[in-house]
Amino acid sequence: DASFNVDKFSLMMDGEKTEASLRLYDFEDYHWDAFVSSNLDLEKLTKVIHLEDGMVLKGKINGKVNSKGSLAAIEAENIDQLPTSGELNMVGFYFESADVTEPLSLEEVMASFTPEQISLKSLKGKLGESDFSANGKITDHLAYIFLPDGLLKGSLYFSAGSINLDELMTSS
Repeated sequence: DASFNVDKFSLMMDGEKTEASLRLYDFEDYHWDAFVSSNLDLEKLTKVIHLEDGMVLKGKINGKVNSKGSLAAIEAENIDQLPTSGELNMVGFYFESADVTEPLSLEEVMASFTPEQISLKSLKGKLGESDFSANGKITDHLAYIFLPDGLLKGSLYFSAGSINLDELMTSS
């Protein structure tokens, strides 16, 4: 009879709001009801949350995602019992750390969510000197999250103007 309930999470940072709610219950069948709406500037967030020395994080994330369902519906592949919807847009993402060989920058990421799939409408970025773009879809994302043997499936179309393998290689 245990449950986990966050009725309302709200973060207002410099006029930009993030809201979320999460309800998990019936830990044998795992039922969930989740919502997140975000207008978040990651660089502003790093002023509040301390990052490791040398780590840089920038970018803006805007989106809304809703999901509701149960483990039984996933196992039975009853997609109509898993209402999931939303969109995510990320602009100007930049990540640099001592743990990665080259900084990653994503000019733009646009994705949409349904019970059947995550559609990656566009992704444009750079890893060091290498530029790339991608689009495609990922399926079985809910099974991957909730089932121990869940596998992500899908197709991703990737292209690059140039890839500098030398800068991506490490001494090990």
